[in-house]
Amino acid sequence: MKGLIVAMGAMLCCAVAFADNAALIGQLEGGTAESRDAARRELLVKAGAGDVPALAALLRKEETFDAAWFLLESIGTPEADAARWGVVEVVPMPEHFRRAAWAFVLRNLDTSTDVARLKELALHNNAPDDLRIRAVERLEALGETTAAVALYAQLEDHAGLHEHTRLAALCGLLRADAGNLEKWLLKGLSGSEVYRGTTARLAAGMPSKALEKPLAKITEKMPRDVWRVLMSALADAENPAALPMMRKVLKDKNADAEDRLVAVKALGVFGTADDVDTLIALLGQGDKEVADNAFISLCVLKDPKAREKIAAVVFKQKDAGMTVKLLDALARRGTEFPRDEALFMKALKHDAPEVRTVAFSVFNNAWDKKRLGEITAVAAKAVDEREQKAVTHMLMTFVHFDAEATVAAIGKVFANAGAPMRSAFLKAAGAAGSPEGLALVRGALKDADAAVADDAARVLANWKDIAAATDLLAIADTHANNSIRVLALRGYIRLIEQDKDAASREARCREAAKRVARAEERMLLCEALGSVPTQAAVEMLKPFLEDEAVKGEAEKALRRIAETKD
Repeated sequence: MKGLIVAMGAMLCCAVAFADNAALIGQLEGGTAESRDAARRELLVKAGAGDVPALAALLRKEETFDAAWFLLESIGTPEADAARWGVVEVVPMPEHFRRAAWAFVLRNLDTSTDVARLKELALHNNAPDDLRIRAVERLEALGETTAAVALYAQLEDHAGLHEHTRLAALCGLLRADAGNLEKWLLKGLSGSEVYRGTTARLAAGMPSKALEKPLAKITEKMPRDVWRVLMSALADAENPAALPMMRKVLKDKNADAEDRLVAVKALGVFGTADDVDTLIALLGQGDKEVADNAFISLCVLKDPKAREKIAAVVFKQKDAGMTVKLLDALARRGTEFPRDEALFMKALKHDAPEVRTVAFSVFNNAWDKKRLGEITAVAAKAVDEREQKAVTHMLMTFVHFDAEATVAAIGKVFANAGAPMRSAFLKAAGAAGSPEGLALVRGALKDADAAVADDAARVLANWKDIAAATDLLAIADTHANNSIRVLALRGYIRLIEQDKDAASREARCREAAKRVARAEERMLLCEALGSVPTQAAVEMLKPFLEDEAVKGEAEKALRRIAETKD
């Protein structure tokens, strides 16, 4: 009996509470602003699931919408949320109510599992476009792929929707409807510029296996400009799905030049060694831009087997120019020694000078002492001007690595080399600056070819060691060419400071003083005299103090002597 009384008491209290809440909810519709605000505050504490129907009814009135919405949000039960979801169906509704309602739906959309409601939202004509798309995306995420595809298709075909919404629906179809990928690709690529670009980029990010068959089917149905957009996107994404299409275009002799250009560029991105023959064939065709890009693609093909295929046909070319291009492509792909040594040694002995030129350029970056004698012997026979320049550059590099060995190799072939190459060899010997190099240059001063002999004198004029001084003084006195005599005298004066003996330096300065005529030689002599800390050097400098052209150098030399004496 006592329990019954307690239960009845609880029911009575609850009924009183509901009665109180009902009165408060009624107060939200009438009374002063202060009383409505007081009712809202009290309901915020007391309202519960039993108040949801009454509050939901207030959502349909403009003057009570805000308070009812806020209280339902605070209750937070499934029934309260359902009431707020349901309000979006009310038509007409004040705009700010609608915005609030849709914002609530949008916030809760990503966690919803109510398939029926998601379908309703996707088809709701009053719902914002982005919400409709997100409702379908949520269905797709829940595994409702069939329903999602059907809804995407309806939205994409809805003429009343904004283009960006329809495009978003198409993107969903491309992603979810693999069985009809060909259809949706063609539709997207056939649309506006925005449609084409987005579809192409999305397709480019798809797995190549999924794309191969659809692409093969739609190629012939696409306008050329659309085809190029798709191919460019696939190339940028390095997606090999387009490879069969590229190859087909390049095999078509009637293909548009611009299409061929797109295709040949793309082969460099995701082509394989199987494309080497096609690219080589394009090197010699009429369209220069296509040929140039075929060369670039040969250089950058990522398939490591591409190098082997190129190397296998280098010397099978009937035209030396093609051999040069293929050797150049191999060099640009990166040479490795000794792997590539035999190939480029063979090129070094080719009949065509332009082929040998490429090989010399490669060996410039591949120092190998074991091959030095053989390479130098071939270099001695160079006849083409460009080939000779390449040899000179190569020899300068060899001197840097091993001056003694390079000069020794040059000495063995010097006598049998042509005149231009003897001059090139002399420059390398000059760069070496070794006693052996000096001996070679001295001997060439009497070369039967006057141009070679003159070049020997010029090389000697730039020698860095005092050992050349006597030869230079003799050239300055006897050479038939005045300009070479001047160069030799200047070279002689520059070497004076190399002499370690002060008395000898003074004697050399006296010899030079007998021959100087130009201001530049007098300035050089002043500098040399500054290294001679004797009174005789001071006396030799005094006349130069009266010469405005060299006065400054003479004063510097005197200061230097004074500092040395101190």
